[in-house]
Amino acid sequence: MFQYDSPLMSALNKITDIILLNLCTLICCIPIITIGASLTAAHYTALKMHRDTDNYVIKNFFHSFLQNLKQSTVLWLLWAGIVFLSVTAYQMYGQVEGMMSILQGSVVAVIIFLVMIALWMFPIQARFINPIRRVIIDAFVLSCRHFIRTLLMLVVVALGGCLWLVGAKFFWIPILCGFSLPIYLCVMIYNRVFLELEEIIKNRLETEAE
Repeated sequence: MFQYDSPLMSALNKITDIILLNLCTLICCIPIITIGASLTAAHYTALKMHRDTDNYVIKNFFHSFLQNLKQSTVLWLLWAGIVFLSVTAYQMYGQVEGMMSILQGSVVAVIIFLVMIALWMFPIQARFINPIRRVIIDAFVLSCRHFIRTLLMLVVVALGGCLWLVGAKFFWIPILCGFSLPIYLCVMIYNRVFLELEEIIKNRLETEAE
């Protein structure tokens, strides 16, 4: 019989939590407008999972979802709106003869940059309490300051997108881990950065309290 705290049982529990987290995220993304809150809650829960804070996946997810619903929705709509305008511009520039490659290339660069900001934006919203403007600025700063980590996260998200393409034949793959697995891997990448930020904030609060 396997011990409850054995490495195998621990791995099975982690896999179960990832699947459960994916189902919660997927369900809450269905309304589309709540995608931001769903991604925020997923990062909040995945961070707790990675740090082994607790294993209450559903409780943690919906706690964060409700707590960040308003601000995460605004962030999502702002980001999605800018991406939509960028994609529209890309299509329009495709009709400009002679300038297509330059203009479209510029738009693609902007879209990639927006994705890089989003990689940090929702995790920041999930972990720290800041106004919308501060969240966006911090996401921009971290995406540039930790460029290598940002690129790694970008690769992880791209591979996550491949899960959905594979899901065209094996639909159960994205349903089980299409959101949660890439998010959990991203958490492993940015966790150390967040630990450093948390320590800085803690020291600052202690200094102000003295």
